[in-house]
Amino acid sequence: RRSTVTGVLQLMENNGLIIREPVAHDARLKKLVLTEKAVRLNTAIEENIAELEKSMSQALSAEELANFFDYINRIQSVLSN
Repeated sequence: RRSTVTGVLQLMENNGLIIREPVAHDARLKKLVLTEKAVRLNTAIEENIAELEKSMSQALSAEELANFFDYINRIQSVLSN
């Protein structure tokens, strides 16, 4: 809902993750811009995810990993229909 989105954006703005900039052609519109803090946070999150995936995949053989992705893809296919 609109109020939920507004609340999330206000929270992100208060936490220094985004700034709202006016758009030249329409005073009602605002452009959302990520701050440097948000970019750094995103990079750190992506690095953590990559490390986690690497450590989890090392626990499985190549065949087990292939089977895992096959199962996940089949489940995703069923859920998207």
